[in-house]
Amino acid sequence: PFIAEQIFNQAIAQDDSSCQRFMHRMFDRYGVDYEEIRRNIEMIKPGESLKTHFPHLIEDGMSVTFERETALSNETLHFLTWEHPMVVEALDMITSEEKGNASLISLKNTGLKPSTIIVEAMFSIQTAADSGLQIARYLPSEPIRLVADEKLINRTDRLSSLDIHNNHEPVALNIALQVVKLKHKEIKKVVDAMETKVEKILPEQIATAKQQAETELDTEIQRLTTLAKVNPNVRSDEIEFLKQQKQQTLKALDDAKAQMNAVRVMVCL
Repeated sequence: PFIAEQIFNQAIAQDDSSCQRFMHRMFDRYGVDYEEIRRNIEMIKPGESLKTHFPHLIEDGMSVTFERETALSNETLHFLTWEHPMVVEALDMITSEEKGNASLISLKNTGLKPSTIIVEAMFSIQTAADSGLQIARYLPSEPIRLVADEKLINRTDRLSSLDIHNNHEPVALNIALQVVKLKHKEIKKVVDAMETKVEKILPEQIATAKQQAETELDTEIQRLTTLAKVNPNVRSDEIEFLKQQKQQTLKALDDAKAQMNAVRVMVCL
């Protein structure tokens, strides 16, 4: 999940080809074959080394483009963007993987007593909503990051991800296992406290998401309602569909839960 977050954030910060680079890395990771068959058009299909089901990938292969003008000129192409269900669910795949979602390192220059345990955890807000609702666009794009030491002192602001990156050292597996065995009570205490804290943060995050969704969907409903008065081509079922989508979206956000995606244990040197 830490790697996934870095890939995603780096991609978003770059140019329009960021989605393409991200998906190429995902294809390589999961065994999806891809090749450019014409300018800005690629054929993607399950490869011989495909490791698992890849979302929305057609068994016989599919032609895709990451370029808007190309997509507009050829309606048979699948236009892959950050909002496309394949891309959204591919990102979900890598952030929800259990493999690699926990690690232990040593940390210097903390000013804390040697052997003190610090825990960093990443949480995301998850819903069980249909992907067609695109709930993710209303939720925070950044994970909820919490850092605390074994005395439950909040270190989130004082220890940034960059601070940890610049001051950490790897720990051999056998040593890491010994640390976890000796400090498992302290680690569990911190993790439990973090889960309690994130549950207190969650309502505010959900309220913000609901307000954004309600404003956006109400605006679209009002636009179509006004347009229907002068344009008979605007059907009443289109407006009703948006109203139902609004209800489903708000219900899904009400049911959203916080999920811990990754935890990193740090031992102060």
